Amino acid sequence: MDFANRVLWYAIGFGIGIIFVIIFFGNRSDISCNYFPDARVKDNIERKIINYDKTTTDMLYNLSLDSSDISKLLKNGDVIFSKSNTKLDSCKTYYIENKEINVLFENCDSIVNIRHIEITSHKN
Repeated sequence: MDFANRVLWYAIGFGIGIIFVIIFFGNRSDISCNYFPDARVKDNIERKIINYDKTTTDMLYNLSLDSSDISKLLKNGDVIFSKSNTKLDSCKTYYIENKEINVLFENCDSIVNIRHIEITSHKN
């Protein structure tokens, strides 16, 4: 079998394999790969329900913030592990900051509570 014929058979097999993978696994948008620790923490927090209790809504209102600012923080913020407490058994706390706000999250099994919010600069 010459080289061109081998390449042709390889391409046919590769194409059939791709079709089987697409059929069996489909569009798997639920799969994500977060390699770094702060990406894993932020993804974990985003997947849970964030509890906006009375204290949290009062803090947000007093600082002229809303839930979209918290979402932006989770997308663009950095987890500061030196200010976080990851050794707790029940609900670990994570301090996430960006250029506008800093938030201390309490990450429990099924829910996330906001414990503290502070503004670092004026919001545009």
